[in-house]
Amino acid sequence: MLSHETLLSHLPCDSDNERLEVVLCTRSGQPRLLVRRQTFGAGVGWYTQSTVDLSMNQLSGLQQSLCLAKSLGAFSPASSCVESGSDDDGPVLIPFPAPRSA
Repeated sequence: MLSHETLLSHLPCDSDNERLEVVLCTRSGQPRLLVRRQTFGAGVGWYTQSTVDLSMNQLSGLQQSLCLAKSLGAFSPASSCVESGSDDDGPVLIPFPAPRSA
């Protein structure tokens, strides 16, 4: 199965030797978002402990859940749910292409 990956970001964790890696992956023409929990090992480097593989439908639901959590006060005021194209300098949600139909 042919796939292509684009690294979107590395998010730090509480420990310096752990991070989350966010990757846009296209397999057989279908885009997916991969969230990998990685650990750093001396002599090995960064390696993946686990992966959450999200379809575009799941990603949409996750986005709505995160915005709901923010509205309930789960996040600090510095975080925001901003649509792309906004003049705000805060984080921007990037729209992903819809899955292609066969």
